[in-house]
Amino acid sequence: MVAHASPEDEALVWDESEWHQEALGGGGLLSFAESSFTYEYAACRGAVLTNCALLDEETARLGGQYESDEGEGDFEVEMSADGRSFHGTLTAADGEEVEWVGARVTQASGEEPPSRVRWVFDALIGRGRARLVLQQAEAAREDAQAATRLCCLATSGWLLLAEAAEACGDAEAAAAARGEAAQLVGSSS
Repeated sequence: MVAHASPEDEALVWDESEWHQEALGGGGLLSFAESSFTYEYAACRGAVLTNCALLDEETARLGGQYESDEGEGDFEVEMSADGRSFHGTLTAADGEEVEWVGARVTQASGEEPPSRVRWVFDALIGRGRARLVLQQAEAAREDAQAATRLCCLATSGWLLLAEAAEACGDAEAAAAARGEAAQLVGSSS
């Protein structure tokens, strides 16, 4: 595990929170409204979460529907005990399930790769995402590992590594990568 500052736990509250995630709306920042009673509770690049309900207050398990350019379906996510990450699924109308992970945005949510290597980092992340879509999980994992070696302080590399490890059937490595992302999100750089 990479050494990061040890952040304090976040509140297990979705309202007015923001998350780095890669699955919904092509990836990006997922922003929640001030109340789940809002019809469009959260949005990311034109994709929205609607008809949301807190299924379990103790674990902050949230469910509802999603709508995006790629399609629509149901979702269910659960926040980690420390409130810094979430894990769940997006289930398309045709029944296809996609793992969905995210890391909470705090005042300091990791760092961007240095400008001299940013293009390489972005290329690795993009190719890794494409390989996941093509069901080339091991190759996606290699790209994610290369990206995290290039810049271990960029959250998106760890999130891709978590998804790729999960696709490879390695739940332990996926959990470790999600932990790295969560540490970065809460760190003070």
